[in-house]
Amino acid sequence: MSGRRCALALLAMSLLAGCGGGGGEREVSDPGYVLGIDGAEIQSSTDPQYANWLDDASRWYLSGSGFLPPGTTCGVSQCRDQFGFMSSAYLGAYEMTWRNETTGASGRIDNLSWFCWCSNPPQWSMFVPVVPGNNLIVVTQRAGTKVQTDTVTVIVQ
Repeated sequence: MSGRRCALALLAMSLLAGCGGGGGEREVSDPGYVLGIDGAEIQSSTDPQYANWLDDASRWYLSGSGFLPPGTTCGVSQCRDQFGFMSSAYLGAYEMTWRNETTGASGRIDNLSWFCWCSNPPQWSMFVPVVPGNNLIVVTQRAGTKVQTDTVTVIVQ
């Protein structure tokens, strides 16, 4: 192979590795993040802080953080890649669910996302159907043998 072709091949391989496409990914060790629901343990539609969290379809906005599942990988070692874009990660296999213990309704949370190396845990959000009165909402994250739950009481008046 000529010197020019070799240099071009090396340049292409380094660009791919920088983007995570050339085997440059590495598994991230667990930084100790835990599952959590944002806000107070009791949230009420009459509290000005939460007044806009109930939508017209009687769903309460919940958001929070999760933990990194085993097998999570990143392609870079900083928050922004070589082109200045946020560096996202491949999250290992996990399952996140919510359950309204008051009504029995439940569902999946499929939008856990994390930006590599940014010193913040992965984030999720969703709208959960609620009814008038007290609603006990349980969020659970499972990944491998690790299971964490958090709860919030939502009072709708």
